[in-house]
Amino acid sequence: MKIGGRYEIIRKLGEGTFGITYLASDRQRPGSPHCVVKQLKLSNFPTSLLQKVSNGFDREAAVLEKLGSHDQIPRLLAHFEENQQFYLVQEYIEGNSLSEEITPGTQWTEEQAIALLREILEVLVHVQENNAIHRDLKPANIMRRQDGKIVLIDFGAVKEIGSQILNSQGQIPSTIIIGTPGYMPIEQLNGRPNLCSDIYAVGMIAIQALTGIYPTNLAEDANHEVVWRDRAPHVSDRLANIIVKMVRHHGSDRYQSADEVLQALSPPPPQPSPWKKVIIAGIVLAVGLSAIAAFFILTRGSKDFTYEDARYGLNIDYPETWEKKTGRGGVQMEEIVFFESPQGSAKTPDRRGTVSILVEDLGSSPPSLKAYTDNYLELIGKSFDLKETKSTTFANYPAWQIVFTGNNGTFQFKRLQVWTVKDDRAYVLTYTAPVDDYDKFEQTVQDMIESLEFDDD
Repeated sequence: MKIGGRYEIIRKLGEGTFGITYLASDRQRPGSPHCVVKQLKLSNFPTSLLQKVSNGFDREAAVLEKLGSHDQIPRLLAHFEENQQFYLVQEYIEGNSLSEEITPGTQWTEEQAIALLREILEVLVHVQENNAIHRDLKPANIMRRQDGKIVLIDFGAVKEIGSQILNSQGQIPSTIIIGTPGYMPIEQLNGRPNLCSDIYAVGMIAIQALTGIYPTNLAEDANHEVVWRDRAPHVSDRLANIIVKMVRHHGSDRYQSADEVLQALSPPPPQPSPWKKVIIAGIVLAVGLSAIAAFFILTRGSKDFTYEDARYGLNIDYPETWEKKTGRGGVQMEEIVFFESPQGSAKTPDRRGTVSILVEDLGSSPPSLKAYTDNYLELIGKSFDLKETKSTTFANYPAWQIVFTGNNGTFQFKRLQVWTVKDDRAYVLTYTAPVDDYDKFEQTVQDMIESLEFDDD
């Protein structure tokens, strides 16, 4: 079988929910070199969604094109549509996966683990500089090339396109999980991966190498932290502390970037002599007191920060105690920003309240607010227990608000959503919290809703 008039299929390498991966040879290049062809499976999608699939495919291809500029990420060779099927063609990497190096029962030395961490993280820096998330880092997706360098493969673009398209049709996002058990942190299991989700995966790979134990065979303590230190007594406290921070249960407690981990892995600087320490301490104290004074001058009486999004011309106030995170794009709906509350209640300390703002492109013939609302309420009513529906205003625009409850497979949640239709887009604010914690943050969220404004021309 030949695809695109030039890529002759040799054998199937793998198949998932959304895609099939083939080993192929490029018959139009000298020597017919091997390449990897990924086909998006369209049996899940109605014909009416083909344009959205095409747009999503182009977007993901653009990301892979940027990532492939790094020598240790496969280059994107082509992406095309043929007979209403979508294909990605990438460079084929000759070598062995880390699954052949990290084997059960074999414990790596600390020096070996540090070297591996640095190798992976140096490539991950490039990924994060492009605001991309791998989502499925594990030994099987890290190749040791014939020149000895590691290569990150299988960025799961096809899987991401599939999940975005299904999400745009109103299906439950939490049912679509991209990743591998044992290497996925809690936010990824809940369908909300971020940059530090890949940090967690790299930390779990290091733990697997140091202990010789597969991640899913490791226990968790009462705080859901991975218990592994007793399985690797040969590891120094310094390295252990770095890895522990990489795999913290809550993303906010982890290193936030590959750069941060690399800095932590760097050898500590030489210590100054005692008399220099006294001078340095005095300087630090003076600078510190000045900084503290400046901080209080700048923030005195301030309880909120303001998030501004120039692309969509909106801004919203949020409490300084809440953490702001970068949103992620989609094929049709883009999450532009995400806020996470401080720690939950004593009963559910590991569950946070979250607020997200999403913008949905409604196309050239956008529906009215009523039509959009009727369609959405029908979808919600099929899967969740609807508690409240009412008309309201959102940034002084006519809007609709609902409250419903459900279960995401991990805990019972209560969710508030308010939306409006403006021009050719829908703007949706979503507040989610464990049922028992919903009231704790509700007033804060209402204040955030009231503060949202559009910068209308």
